[in-house]
Amino acid sequence: MITAWLVSIGILVFQRDLGTSILFFGLFIVIIYVATSRISWVVIGVALILGGGFLASRFFSHVAFRLDSWWNAFTPEVFDRSRAAVDRSSRASSAWPTAASEAQGSDKAGRIWCRSPTAT
Repeated sequence: MITAWLVSIGILVFQRDLGTSILFFGLFIVIIYVATSRISWVVIGVALILGGGFLASRFFSHVAFRLDSWWNAFTPEVFDRSRAAVDRSSRASSAWPTAASEAQGSDKAGRIWCRSPTAT
């Protein structure tokens, strides 16, 4: 149980992905419960998830930001901060193809990124 918990915390720390971490450990708890039919494993697992989440929110700002976004989603300052993060993310993901098209010429970049047949 502790090994799976440490692996899920490692996913949280190194990949910065809260959802995958919780999903991985939650699936492990379900498998243990189905195999043993002991509710105590579920209680221990939930306690480990809550404890790890609390500690992670204190030590890692990305976890604190995610939890704050979940708990206070409609608070104006949290909503605006989350929206700004999404805007930055979408601009960053669209900047790479744009930069490539400017560097290689728009006609050549269009063929590289589009990969669809063009009329001649």
